[in-house]
Amino acid sequence: MGGLVSNAVWTNVTIETEQPLVNGSSVVSQWQPPDILHLDWTGNFLSQSALIYEVSLGTVRGGSDVMQWMETTETAMTVTGVDHSRAHYVIITAVNRAGLYVSQVHRLAV
Repeated sequence: MGGLVSNAVWTNVTIETEQPLVNGSSVVSQWQPPDILHLDWTGNFLSQSALIYEVSLGTVRGGSDVMQWMETTETAMTVTGVDHSRAHYVIITAVNRAGLYVSQVHRLAV
């Protein structure tokens, strides 16, 4: 044997078995002329681990023709180039560290 010895390593492991919980059902949307949209979904999802959000924006329910799968760890974002004269839907998917997810679809006020 080579005589090499390593120190003991201790760590905590959390095993997550449940998808994030839906805690709220509203998205605050604010339009700023001419084409800026501010979105905020703070507090809508709960999880035992950190969440990543996948956000899509479309002109039809479930669509992503305006913005497709933007990932963020924040609970708010600003989108530019949005036609505020049309109805829009935002899909927010919360994904926890285990890869489990839950989604919400919201129709935004014009």
